[in-house]
Amino acid sequence: MAKVIIAPEKKVFVDDLDRDVRVSKFEKYYLDKGKDFQSKYGKAVVKDKFKVKNKEFFSFDSMFIDDYKQIKRSAQIIPLKDIGFIITEAGLNKNSLVVEAGSGSGGFTCFIANIVKKLYSFDIKEENIILTKENCKKLNIKNVVFKKESIYDQNKISVVDADLLLLDVPEPWNALKTAKKILKKGGFLVVYQPYLPQTIDFIKGLTKDFLLERTVEVKIRDWEIKGRKVRPDKEKISHSAFLTFVRRIN
Repeated sequence: MAKVIIAPEKKVFVDDLDRDVRVSKFEKYYLDKGKDFQSKYGKAVVKDKFKVKNKEFFSFDSMFIDDYKQIKRSAQIIPLKDIGFIITEAGLNKNSLVVEAGSGSGGFTCFIANIVKKLYSFDIKEENIILTKENCKKLNIKNVVFKKESIYDQNKISVVDADLLLLDVPEPWNALKTAKKILKKGGFLVVYQPYLPQTIDFIKGLTKDFLLERTVEVKIRDWEIKGRKVRPDKEKISHSAFLTFVRRIN
């Protein structure tokens, strides 16, 4: 567990209201528990509430989401907006068995393993497995089984009766036989692809064993609100990937 340090929102004067209002932006720091706080304002012992050069700070023990955002990354991870949609669309819960291919930096692995019963993570790169294991250890996650195997080779995969299989691989259509073996009837196959051509090729390759439910792009639109001045935040890029949801029916 660590500490999250928050500097309260700054105040700005809004002409239309003829008064100061708090704006939405604030300063946030993540600090290992027991260490002194150091910033551009100076150094201080962390308390629930403290000041550094008249700058006011608040602190609280980190929650899972705070620690999760500090995991190490070697490649782009699946963003929370997409993970959240997968969880709700597939109805994942404490009894779910989930399989993923590949591990990457462990973003999906760590977040999903925190809410399901067990997760199997397949990857052909040893460095990905090592990094994901490290991130799981940091978050005290112990219900993940790692396998250095290709999801394309069904003969080397022994997991069965899974509720969900996530394919974050270059050629998901080559894993359909493995998907049929892994998933229980009614189980979800989710394909995560940044580009449409691979998504189209996957859908074309679907067999009668699977039912295509939907392909979606999850977008989040942040808004900047300062008094009566309201506008969407144009700086943030909302596209990450296309999510295709399929269910095993045979």
